Amino acid sequence: MKRGLLGLFFLVTSFSLASNSVGFQVNLFVPSAYTVMWNVVSSTPIIYYPLHVSSDESVSVLVRGGQTEVQTGFGYTHDFIVTLNAGSNTLNLSATDSFGDPPQELEAVINVIPDSTTVSIRGATQSIGIEIPVGAVDQFYTLSANVITQSYDLPNTASLNGLVVDVFLVSSTGDIIPTAHFPVPVILELPYFGTATQGVAVAYLDHSVSPSVWRYDGINVLTVDAVVHKVWVAVEHFTVFGVFTFEDRLAPVISQIKANNNDITEGSFIRPSPIFSMTLEDNRPTDSGVVSYNIALVKIGGIESYSTSNSLVATAQVDVVWNISTLVSDGDYRLIISVEDASGLVSTRSMNLSSRTEAQILNFLVGPNPVNIKRSPSIHFTYDLSKSMATTIFVFDVAGRRIRHIQSPSGLNGGLIGPNDVIWDGRTDQGAQVPAGLYLVYIKADEIGLGSAKRFMLLVTK
Repeated sequence: MKRGLLGLFFLVTSFSLASNSVGFQVNLFVPSAYTVMWNVVSSTPIIYYPLHVSSDESVSVLVRGGQTEVQTGFGYTHDFIVTLNAGSNTLNLSATDSFGDPPQELEAVINVIPDSTTVSIRGATQSIGIEIPVGAVDQFYTLSANVITQSYDLPNTASLNGLVVDVFLVSSTGDIIPTAHFPVPVILELPYFGTATQGVAVAYLDHSVSPSVWRYDGINVLTVDAVVHKVWVAVEHFTVFGVFTFEDRLAPVISQIKANNNDITEGSFIRPSPIFSMTLEDNRPTDSGVVSYNIALVKIGGIESYSTSNSLVATAQVDVVWNISTLVSDGDYRLIISVEDASGLVSTRSMNLSSRTEAQILNFLVGPNPVNIKRSPSIHFTYDLSKSMATTIFVFDVAGRRIRHIQSPSGLNGGLIGPNDVIWDGRTDQGAQVPAGLYLVYIKADEIGLGSAKRFMLLVTK
């Protein structure tokens, strides 16, 4: 149904009715506030009327009136909306309890006369509708809409020629309101002649800047129907609106790739029972949404492989968690992530990973080296661990004296599976700044022993 504007002339004042019975009592409250929407083709008003029923027992309620028949479940209170006709409506209510007491009957006569001049569509070959909730306006308005023949373009979009619509209100005093703002969202129905139900953008023309620019904020596309050629959007203001179709040229984004909550990159170690997580995004204004993904962990030079996949309704963001419950054997693996959006665009990311049950320290580096201790007081010790384990870093001078040691417990920075970065401030265990000279840095894992210690030469200058 084509929906039009809220416009009310009240003949109803709030009233309530109560049944009289020795079994139970039912109260019907009829408010004076209601919503009118118009069929903008036939100019026929449709009245949506809220009702409230209460009882001193749990009852089931049957309500008939106007165009509505509502049957509720059992409860002490009931709130629902009935659809009435313009003019006089007889509302019948029947309440039944679960104890076999006689049903309680109520009848209310509701007269509603909406203002028949509240809808005006000018210059539009197709109908434009609006649904305004109660409380959004404080006086009578005329809805006016002009279809602008000018064609506009947005980045990565194709303009639908002739579907730029200037929607505005005219007050009861005849004043034109070119940009009306509402305290609650208003549902706007606009014509749409595209063939797809995805890849549709509705933007508004912001005249507050020069030149005017199209913006998306404050607009939520609710439904697109290519059969009836309509798009419904929730807006908070009236201005010039344009309906555009997407040319989605941007593939989805794969980010925040982790294993057991640790960031992983090329060459990272993984646990024997890895839990991978990642974020798949296709949520930019012209994006069409993620529709499928495939993730595989394949052993390099072997036949061992694991995979997971999923097909989705187009989704702006997907947070994936993949738990490989089977133990992954030692070796080198290739992690391959592929994601596709509704426009057929595919993104792929891959990286080499390693799984080791044997404790190992790899890729030990010290930097900057050489280091000017006054200009760069932070010295980084970076390395990879094949598993989480406690480590100790030792710094010796050329005479063999230990001047600093840094311990890192298992599971924390310095003792994590994968990459670690331990920072030394250039001071001794006693807190004094080390003098310029040559130093020998050792790192060892507590559970491996001294035989596995890695070393690095560091030159300190001032």
